[in-house]
Amino acid sequence: MSFPFIAFSHEQIKAGTMQAFILANSKQFNDISSQLLSVDQSVLQELTSRMAAGEFVKPSNESEQKCFALLRDLDQGSSKTKGSVYSKRIMQHEIWSLVTHIGGPTWYFTMAPCNFKHPLCIYYADTKQKFDVPLQTNWEHQKLLSHNPAAAARFFHFMVTLFLDIVVGTEQVLGLFGPTAAYYSFTKKKLSPLEIKQQVLDPASDFQNWLVAYLESIRVGEFLTGSKLEVMESIKIAESSPSYVSPELTLPVLPPPSCKCNLDSCKLCTKYADWSDAYKFTVDDLLMKLNVHDCNRAMNADGTVNWDKFEVSCLNNKYHKCKAQFPRTIYKETTIDLTTGHISLKKLEQWLNDISPGLTYLMRCNTDVTCLLSGTAIKAVVCYVADYITKTSLKTHIVFDSIKAIFDKNTELLNGSQLDKEKCCQLLTQMVNLLSMKLELGGPMVCMYLLQNPDYYTSHVFVPFYWKTFVLEAQKYWHKEDPKGDNKVVLICCKGKMIGLSSTFDYTHRPNELDSYKLYKWLRRFNRVKIRKTSHSVNVEDSAHDGDSSDDECLIPMHLVPPTKADKPPGQLHFLAGHPLHDTHAVSVNCQPETVVPNFIGPPLPQPDKGNRKYYCAAMLTFFCPWRLGKDLKTEHQLWDEAFHTYKFSEEDTQHIKNINL
Repeated sequence: MSFPFIAFSHEQIKAGTMQAFILANSKQFNDISSQLLSVDQSVLQELTSRMAAGEFVKPSNESEQKCFALLRDLDQGSSKTKGSVYSKRIMQHEIWSLVTHIGGPTWYFTMAPCNFKHPLCIYYADTKQKFDVPLQTNWEHQKLLSHNPAAAARFFHFMVTLFLDIVVGTEQVLGLFGPTAAYYSFTKKKLSPLEIKQQVLDPASDFQNWLVAYLESIRVGEFLTGSKLEVMESIKIAESSPSYVSPELTLPVLPPPSCKCNLDSCKLCTKYADWSDAYKFTVDDLLMKLNVHDCNRAMNADGTVNWDKFEVSCLNNKYHKCKAQFPRTIYKETTIDLTTGHISLKKLEQWLNDISPGLTYLMRCNTDVTCLLSGTAIKAVVCYVADYITKTSLKTHIVFDSIKAIFDKNTELLNGSQLDKEKCCQLLTQMVNLLSMKLELGGPMVCMYLLQNPDYYTSHVFVPFYWKTFVLEAQKYWHKEDPKGDNKVVLICCKGKMIGLSSTFDYTHRPNELDSYKLYKWLRRFNRVKIRKTSHSVNVEDSAHDGDSSDDECLIPMHLVPPTKADKPPGQLHFLAGHPLHDTHAVSVNCQPETVVPNFIGPPLPQPDKGNRKYYCAAMLTFFCPWRLGKDLKTEHQLWDEAFHTYKFSEEDTQHIKNINL
């Protein structure tokens, strides 16, 4: 059992030690080390004590600000560390970036496979080649899995893959909910929430009937075979039979073929009808065991409170009301408010979430299905998911305490004669490694990383896009005296030297042949790769010191490359002179740009109706208009707002702008 944790610890240490770059403010490029070493350890200790006592602390002086700034550097320094807070924060950016690229999601799913009950997981954990149901007791199942956490990791990966293949599907292979364009559980939607509302309220359209039929065909809010009491009675009778096996311990049964002739004498139709009855009973049995909500689960039989269970009870709040908002409102049939367009879907069971019967039958666990047809619902769900995945078990005072421990442990290093940069490198590495250990990941999660399984699943590939850096670069031409630049640089090793490379260089120094490419499209289609000296060809695999390599890159196809000069190898385009890597790197093209999405990293994107309108217009032009300098986006006497309204955005770019404003 200890081997996975030891192996994972080595992986974490390796990731922290081999960090290829440090992201920093360019104006502080030469002062990063001195800032770290100038942190007042007594202030750090004081902040730790105050926060550990429950005080909400805001930095009130320069010394405290330096301590909190250290958190940012540690976050960025652990970006390649699996399970770190920063790696999860990147997921948050990816969700919003996918919304910008594709549009708002239509469906939101949750599921919690109960691995110690599922027969497939028990089969993975056991050593027997033949599997028989029923197996041991639940306690024996849990003991078996505790000795083999890799089984839980394999099982979870299988279930998620099954869900994506069968339930979600793709645009070519239909899933349970229709064609899918992208997923972080996102389903393709051709209409925006506003457009859906307009069509729902249109009396001349049959869109209402179509939408209601679609929604009711794939989600329900009640049992399939009767009321809750009727289902409970049916299950009680079934459980009294010696041959009864809980559906949690069984696998789904494939439906038999049906000729749909509906003749009583047809054996195929009879067999299919029997399977359908068993399917409905199995779904109801699973719902009764897994999905029915009980606000009184913290109450003992005699009416007293079980305080151990009450800590996690839905009633444990100052209002003493269910946090899950049960019981739900009952609707005998689906109704549409013709004034507001609000749809109240049919729901007959007040203690049951909305579910999809097919999903419940397939996954055999607690599931929840929510349809998102309004901008408010989309924002609420995306914010909830983004906040949920970035939650961490490490409190700020624990992080500060760990930093202080590293300082105390390295007094000899701090007082030594090494260069400040070398001291800084060693200290940051130790801090990142120590915080990685304190994350206390569970056995299945550790095994998941060791098995190279992803900690999240998505249909697209995301490329980092520090959007604010590009906007400031575009504005710099018109505001050269503005000192508030926040350009980011990446430290990479080139020919034995550290080079500060701004993320804007690749685009502003792109080859003349690619002059017409807009920034958003450039990020999706092109990348920087090294040039092999021996063969004069592009090396797709960059060295360990250059973090821009990708396995999905290839040489630029010949039909995209104009006639080249005699001294330039065919199929290869160089950056313009002035690029720091002009002699060592070239431009490559992504073979599948349709799956690439720029990941907007940084502060929230500006909005057209809030904040600085000038900044919003400058940002949109920066993203969706070709440029090398700010003068390419507007004229000297032109306002940013005027330039924004004058420029003719493509239909695709206009949709992206709408998605940003969702």
